[in-house]
Amino acid sequence: MRKETFNNYKNQFYFALLAFTSFVAISFSYMTSIFWTTVEGTKYSLLTYLIAAPVLFSVLILFAVIFVGKEQILQELSEFLTGSRD
Repeated sequence: MRKETFNNYKNQFYFALLAFTSFVAISFSYMTSIFWTTVEGTKYSLLTYLIAAPVLFSVLILFAVIFVGKEQILQELSEFLTGSRD
């Protein structure tokens, strides 16, 4: 991706990162809840942790994005997507 293109859409990239991370946390929380109520008390209840793992990772990423700050995240995304270290 070109640097100019990224600069034109950098706010949309940041919003997309926040939205996607929130979506993963919410959807996997719902799936974990459904799975837990279905298999509660069976030997498959340990698999609930496997389904809940993306929730933990997405919440950690969301907190990191919020606490690190918008400008630093946009700089890291720029370096990753464009390949330049300006």
